[in-house]
Amino acid sequence: MSSFELSSDATVAKQYDNACPQDFGSEGEHRLMLAVLKTAIADYLQGSESQTREARRLSDEAGAWISKKSLASGVFAYEEVCESLGIDPNRLRKRLAWLANQSMNARLRSLPVSPADQMLRTDGQA
Repeated sequence: MSSFELSSDATVAKQYDNACPQDFGSEGEHRLMLAVLKTAIADYLQGSESQTREARRLSDEAGAWISKKSLASGVFAYEEVCESLGIDPNRLRKRLAWLANQSMNARLRSLPVSPADQMLRTDGQA
């Protein structure tokens, strides 16, 4: 598990703990909603890094759910889940996009560079 996944879960859990009153009508429903949200976040962030087709599929599905492109409706729609947990859905959506972008940039920086590419970079900077 990468530090970025841990920070994502920790951010959501901390925001949940700070924002939600502790006297829920049905604590089990809220725990289920939090589990759904945490799973979607993990799938979204992990899948973009994965080489497996299944992980990428889960990431795409989670991304569609988060970005409002999902057919999910009712109490388990992304916005409903977030609002039930006291989490701002738009703020979380922006943060997840930022985290995914940071992960992509880190992966691109870690790719090996050929000598020809290195010369192009050096020539382009001079």
